[in-house]
Amino acid sequence: MQILHRLPLSIVVRIETDTSSVILPTYIQMDEKENLVLVGKALNGIIDSLQPHQVLCSSIKLGNKSIDSFGRAVEEYWLRCDNQDRKGALRQDDRLIIEKSGVSFYFKLSLKADNVKLDQIVYRINILPWCITKRCLPTHLLGELANTHQGMKIIERYRLIQIFKDDIVNSNTTLIKKRAALWALGQIGSSSSGIEFIKKEDVVKEIVRIAEMSEYLSLRGTAVYSLGLLSKTEEGKGILKEQGWTSHIQKGILSCIPLSPKKFFTIIPVPYKGDMVNLCNDINKIGLSKEEEQVFYLLVRLCNQTTQKVALADIKKLNKEKANLFMDIKLFHCAHLMLINYRFKLNIRKVIHQLFDGLLTSKNFFSKYAKICV
Repeated sequence: MQILHRLPLSIVVRIETDTSSVILPTYIQMDEKENLVLVGKALNGIIDSLQPHQVLCSSIKLGNKSIDSFGRAVEEYWLRCDNQDRKGALRQDDRLIIEKSGVSFYFKLSLKADNVKLDQIVYRINILPWCITKRCLPTHLLGELANTHQGMKIIERYRLIQIFKDDIVNSNTTLIKKRAALWALGQIGSSSSGIEFIKKEDVVKEIVRIAEMSEYLSLRGTAVYSLGLLSKTEEGKGILKEQGWTSHIQKGILSCIPLSPKKFFTIIPVPYKGDMVNLCNDINKIGLSKEEEQVFYLLVRLCNQTTQKVALADIKKLNKEKANLFMDIKLFHCAHLMLINYRFKLNIRKVIHQLFDGLLTSKNFFSKYAKICV
């Protein structure tokens, strides 16, 4: 608000047939619905008598530039308020209120029945969002089951909590399966009956470990969501507090953060595996002929979308003229190293593999390739 007050905002009005315009004393305030509005107040002597045939025009200015209600610069634009608009206006005592395109024109009724006097003009400013969008979690089968006594019996009978715990602990479990298990455990523990079984199996400690120490940041994020679900009950909040995590005191807000942010934001160092310079050195050691180097250069250019089209045409031409080049196992090895270390689109990867189809299906290919890879 303080920043907006400093801006040279003003509401300008004029009669359509008149070339001269008047700047209204303008200020910013909050209306009864706590929306931001720009108010232009017409003092005595400013359009005291607006006749039926006259059209009132209004515009917002920022300095000497016209802007719209979203604060965007526009060509000079005037919002018209004519006699037709007055016919459908709202009457309150001695006032006439006209709503048009998000702008409210307030008039005072004159002693002359047909004439009106401008009181103020109010623009709703859409600079700030109306509200924070509330997102509801989709319904989860296990979450719904955990809300009932009969449902918890089913979860207990099939040992689902133990199975999901094993999934998140086992290093051989795929990431997507681990994430599914984290969501399932969070949903079960979001009810007062479910959190008791979660506590009994000592699952929270494992979820916290993933949230703080997993090398996969996406998995950490899912674990944080899961802990947020566990904070839905008072008992869950108590368990999380013991593990060094705190949750929002307001009901319905499922957020949970560590008391020490360092726990969550610490990333375990990963062993250095070399860079692209090492890759180039490896390729140079293989020893390609001049023609093979030319083919390899074209394969590299397929990685770049700018040079891809021309390189693809040149490779196809070479494949027709000198198909034997693509039967060389050393060239294939270099191409394979490029595919491992660089990002290629799937259709380009397919093209590169098709170029070496003859080699890949040849006799003793794998035994020969194994010798090069050593």
